[in-house]
Amino acid sequence: MMIVNGYTIKPGANLRVADLRGVDLYSADLRGADLSAADLSTTNLSWANLIGADLSAADLRGVDLYSADLRGADLSAADLRGADLSWADLRGADLRVADLRVADLSAANGIFSVGYDSRDYEFFVVQHRDGIRIKAGCRWFTMKEAQEHWLSSSYEGPPTIKARLEFIIQEVQHRGWKL
Repeated sequence: MMIVNGYTIKPGANLRVADLRGVDLYSADLRGADLSAADLSTTNLSWANLIGADLSAADLRGVDLYSADLRGADLSAADLRGADLSWADLRGADLRVADLRVADLSAANGIFSVGYDSRDYEFFVVQHRDGIRIKAGCRWFTMKEAQEHWLSSSYEGPPTIKARLEFIIQEVQHRGWKL
């Protein structure tokens, strides 16, 4: 346990809307902490334990999450633009509506990018226990939901989507993940 800017940093801490900009929280244990809507921009959270933490709507622009453990973390609507997520573990993380533009996901565990479509939406695949989730723009689908949405006769998006879904299936199977 440590005190930073008047906030107690410990597992399960209530840090909702906390201002922790630019703070060094290297290797901090914040398992299950509530960091929703917190300002963590440019903070060092490398090697931090954030398993099950609530980071929904948090400002994580430029944050260092190198090798952070984010398994099961709620990152929905988080701003992760320019974040370093290299070597981070994102298995089971909720990334719906999260902004991952220019984020470094190199060697991150539990996630991979499938590139951009003609609308400039980047597609991500995230590993979950009960099957993958596909993030594209504001969409957050299981494979079944993605197929129902993007392969329906009423879908008017880019024609490359079928090939992208086929690639996702092949890559997920190659990695040994559950569809």
